[in-house]
Order: sequence, then structure tokens, then C-alpha cells
Amino acid sequence: MSKFLFAVLLFAGAVSHADEKTCTVKGMHCEDCAASVTTKVCEPGKYSTCDAKVLDSKNSVGQIHLVTKDKAGKIDESKLGLDIKDVGYELEKCAAGKPAATPKKKS
Repeated sequence: MSKFLFAVLLFAGAVSHADEKTCTVKGMHCEDCAASVTTKVCEPGKYSTCDAKVLDSKNSVGQIHLVTKDKAGKIDESKLGLDIKDVGYELEKCAAGKPAATPKKKS
């Protein structure tokens, strides 16, 4: 019986998590680019986390990390792609979860 309750609680916990995605954005090369994406995409009532940043200014690659505020909410990649395109950038790919740690540059 205890194994069954553990499995139910584990499953319920997995289902109740907010949707979280990290997406690559092409065309972002400066902080103003990140601010444009943030302004267009980040809705305070929809996301608990919404962070856009430039990863590689030389190659114009950025990233946006989103976590829904509502545990039942889902991140609509199609709408996200259209919103990002609307401000002049391109949504390249999304992956579930947090962004990978960026390696520190050697001095």
C-alpha cells in the first residue's frame, strides 16, 4: 500500500509542475535585442520566469527561458515564434527545462 501511495504522490507531483522551456533565438546581438524580446513575450500574468539574453553577440544568438505561472499553463511554441518574429528575430529551437550552464571564459 505504501508503494502505491508513493507512486500516486510522485505522479501527482510530476503532473503539477509548471511548463518550463529554454529556447534559442537567432538574430539577437545586443542587450536592446534581449529587451525587445522580453517586452514582446514576457506577460507578468502568464510567466513566473521570463528571461531573454544574448549568448553570442558575434553570431547573433540569444536565448529565452520561460516558466509558466499557472501549473496548468503550457508554453505555445507557435505563438512564441510569431511573437519573436514580430520583433525581428527567429525562434530556432526549444527544449524542456532550464538553460544549460554557460561555460566561464578562461582568462
